[in-house]
Amino acid sequence: MYFSIHGGTLHIKNLTLGFIMSFAYDLPVRQITGKPGWMDTDKWDIEAKADTPGELNQSQTKLMMQKLFAERFGLQVHEEKRKMAAFVLSVSKDGPKMTKTTDASLEPSQLLYPSGAIIGKSLTIAALAEMLQNYVFSKPVADKTGLDGRWDFTLKWSPDNTQFPDAPESARHPTDDANAWPPLFTAIQEQLGLKLEAQKADVKVLVVDHVDHPSPN
Repeated sequence: MYFSIHGGTLHIKNLTLGFIMSFAYDLPVRQITGKPGWMDTDKWDIEAKADTPGELNQSQTKLMMQKLFAERFGLQVHEEKRKMAAFVLSVSKDGPKMTKTTDASLEPSQLLYPSGAIIGKSLTIAALAEMLQNYVFSKPVADKTGLDGRWDFTLKWSPDNTQFPDAPESARHPTDDANAWPPLFTAIQEQLGLKLEAQKADVKVLVVDHVDHPSPN
């Protein structure tokens, strides 16, 4: 299975529609509701070429995929806010300990390791919350920090059994080490000056109003 785009051509191999939608709409699969069961079980091979020449950026790729879903699967969706169990990200009492990016021309970048590390360069806190939500937790993460702008930071922690649910076991749990990093909830406060708390929050969900199951080409 793979997903790639090169030269304006999208290649998808052996992936479910639910999984592909999570990328196209910037939401984890669990926040896409109203799906018929086959969207999380049937796997598809898709190839599509962009209408415009040249390489596509991430936003253009996502719009292209949303258009493809509408044309190929008759997909119709709408967004809602629903209150559900979530993690809320806020600023700790001592304030942020990250470095604010001063060069607005720098492209944002991030590295995430299932062994327990995130390295962000010129990254918004909303993007950090999105990474935690999509890859680390099995619950939504709501950004309530009120911090604007872009930040540079390094976060290192020792994951527990509830984190990185989609990563291989060997990647999530490094060898025991007396000098291991602290748990995530401690590390994010000590290293970034932020706080994560479990509570109910209004979370964006994508509701599937209509979708067709096309016959294979």
